[in-house]
Amino acid sequence: MGKSKVAETEAKFTQEEMDLAARHREELETLDDEEEKETLGEEADIDYEAKARETLERKKAKAARKRKNKIARDREKEIQLAQESAEAKKTSARTLELEAINAKLQKAGFMLHEIAADGNCLFRAVQHQLTLLGEQEYSHIELRKNTAEYMRSHIDDFLAFFVHNDKADPLTTFELHCTKIRDTSEWGGQPELLALANLLHRPIWIYSKDSPVIKTCDNPRLSPIQLAFHRFYYALGEHYNSVIPLHR
Repeated sequence: MGKSKVAETEAKFTQEEMDLAARHREELETLDDEEEKETLGEEADIDYEAKARETLERKKAKAARKRKNKIARDREKEIQLAQESAEAKKTSARTLELEAINAKLQKAGFMLHEIAADGNCLFRAVQHQLTLLGEQEYSHIELRKNTAEYMRSHIDDFLAFFVHNDKADPLTTFELHCTKIRDTSEWGGQPELLALANLLHRPIWIYSKDSPVIKTCDNPRLSPIQLAFHRFYYALGEHYNSVIPLHR
């Protein structure tokens, strides 16, 4: 082989080696670029997840603070309402009335004995008093029946209580009232107190806020039935309690 041919062959191999090296270099560069992109993508994914977690934690913390603040505000409101309610009770009509009646009773050596508020309070209170006095025991139902019968048999003593300006017939009103007193939980008042005092042959003393002790059919030789009259004891209206010795 001539020198020129050898030189040509060597040049060809050299060019091929150079081309191969160039391709190899390009492949490596391409691979590096792809790896770098993957790395950047992974870093981007990591950053995104971290930011998402951070945002979620911030939201959770904010929500927790809101809940805590709401609980604190609600508690403050409850305390404020309780304080306002306590202050209102101090000056409520019921409280003022109770204080006045209790003061009168304590001065006389007595105290209240609470009676249920079911429309039968007058008759239950009288029933309780009769037990204290050692008298014959009556149920409140029996007292109702006896009271209605006494009023009907002494109509002239009670009819005036039922004369009103509404043009209603007093006798009809009276009869209807007596029926209610006998058969229902109709509240008893002044007519019934008068009837009870007479049919039981006992004076009845009534303590109240604004009046001196009211004594119905008073008799100093007999121990009285003693009751307390309240206008504001319950929201439903007037009420009677029994009265007992202070140091019983």
